[in-house]
Amino acid sequence: GHTFVMFNNMDIGEFYAVTADNRDPYWVYGGLQDNGNWGGPSNSRDWNGVLNDHWFKFHSGDGFHTTADPNDWRTVYTESQGGNIRRLDAVFRQQGKSITPTPQNILNLEEAVPDHEPTMGGGGFFGSGGPSLNEDFFRFNWSSPLRLSPHDSNTLLFGGNYLFRSRDRGDSWEIISPDLSTGDTAFVNPESGGLTRDVTSAETHATILTVAESPVSPGLIWAGTDDGRVHVTRDDGRQWTDVGVNLPSEIHGLWVSRVEPSRFHEGTAYVSKDGHRSDDFSPWIFKTTDYGRTWTRVSEDLPDGNPIYVVREDPRNPAVLYAGSEFGAFVSVDGGDSWSELGVGLPTVAVHDLVIHPREGDIIAATHGRSVWI
Repeated sequence: GHTFVMFNNMDIGEFYAVTADNRDPYWVYGGLQDNGNWGGPSNSRDWNGVLNDHWFKFHSGDGFHTTADPNDWRTVYTESQGGNIRRLDAVFRQQGKSITPTPQNILNLEEAVPDHEPTMGGGGFFGSGGPSLNEDFFRFNWSSPLRLSPHDSNTLLFGGNYLFRSRDRGDSWEIISPDLSTGDTAFVNPESGGLTRDVTSAETHATILTVAESPVSPGLIWAGTDDGRVHVTRDDGRQWTDVGVNLPSEIHGLWVSRVEPSRFHEGTAYVSKDGHRSDDFSPWIFKTTDYGRTWTRVSEDLPDGNPIYVVREDPRNPAVLYAGSEFGAFVSVDGGDSWSELGVGLPTVAVHDLVIHPREGDIIAATHGRSVWI
């Protein structure tokens, strides 16, 4: 123990989510456990390849969803725990502007939540010490979903227990849904820790965990919660339908890890459920072709013991599906009838997110333990 050698060339980052811009070579962005949000190039002309020095940090705290504007690569959105989001410049890489929804920038607050009670402090919805709303009204997950509309890159979707939408890059917000969770008080109450209060927003549930707008039908939006609910709206949020009740009853309460609308048919979507917190390690992926009225399981060929964190449809072939699980990534070329392990050399590691680059066709995997793989 007199001397030690530090091996700093091991890629052991814990990424929750990943995205990419449209530069050439494109840059990759993602959020990491307790290490903020980072960005870096997918390739480099440096003879040593991609270096640590090429990567830079955007946002402190625990990093989660990071989103780059496909039409303006300089505009990047980042998120840390409990619903704190910022808009930043990828060139200047400064702290950027906080665009978290607040009572001051929610346009329809009185209409959407007429009985809200403004309070002060407490963390939770608006961050420690700042203005907040009574936690009976607004809750955000440890990893709150932040997505750009595929039809307008100035439009953001952001999930709490309500769904928020901004049409001006986060400068103002509107609420476009009722509370989409069960509202079960067993999940809602964030108090824990006994003598010493331990509330970091990881304890807050009954929240939206995944949201996506259909690439082929503007205003068709899917949302899934961490208490098992799946909702869809076909009219930009004016009316929502609970279609999770049409899934098998034994998985109703499991986390909805991903909703994935089809790029080829507006009534088609995929939903994955993750039950490992409930001692259910089955791989659950379902497909609907009728807006959620009926569902078909498309993951029966996947090996048991692989809870699913993400499902993606290939952007060019609807028969090709990808899935990220606790122990790696899988691909199906027949619509989910059969699955194979994806990738030679990809380590046995949890794959929390998958993105297919729209121009290059590359598959980008956010792993929880071995950083990002392409």
